[in-house]
Amino acid sequence: TYTDAGATATDSFAGNLTANIIIINSVNANVVGTYTVRYNVSDPSLNAATEVTRTVSVVDTTPPATPVVTTPAQTLNANSLTITGTAEAESTITITGGASTATGVATGGNFSMPVPLTQDAVNTLSVTARDASGNTSGATTRAITEDSIAPVISGVINGNLYNVTVNPTFNEGAGVLNGNPFTSGSAVGTDGTYTLLVTDAAGNST
Repeated sequence: TYTDAGATATDSFAGNLTANIIIINSVNANVVGTYTVRYNVSDPSLNAATEVTRTVSVVDTTPPATPVVTTPAQTLNANSLTITGTAEAESTITITGGASTATGVATGGNFSMPVPLTQDAVNTLSVTARDASGNTSGATTRAITEDSIAPVISGVINGNLYNVTVNPTFNEGAGVLNGNPFTSGSAVGTDGTYTLLVTDAAGNST
């Protein structure tokens, strides 16, 4: 709400004319903007005083709602990831925590922004919205793991021949041996040719 401070007026002959001041006040405390309040008064002889004005600025101090990020936390092998979500319409979206800061606009309340990722690291992304008045929302975070390192297979060497039982192991991911699921450390002892493929959560394969 806005309560005007008013004004005072005196005249060398008529004395105190404060009660006669005409105030034109168009301030709307619910609408952001700059307003001019005008004060005018005349003495009993109809001599008008010089108009006095007061400038009133109504500003927005309410921060936008915290953005809703629809991109899930995930592990992937990529240089960047598009982050999508919703926020206050036309607010400026800032995403930190990646390889560099990304900015964009929530056009119509929606945003979709590519964010560069730090390689082979957990990128804890922080997404905020800033409105036209400079108020900044709380942050929504997403943990995005960039993984470009392939799984490591131990216990066998690619292309080697073995006349003993071997137990191939791998440090991460899911294994497939000759098209069938394979558990790390399982024994392989039957004669034959074998192909072991291990793929991690980011899609890296060995």
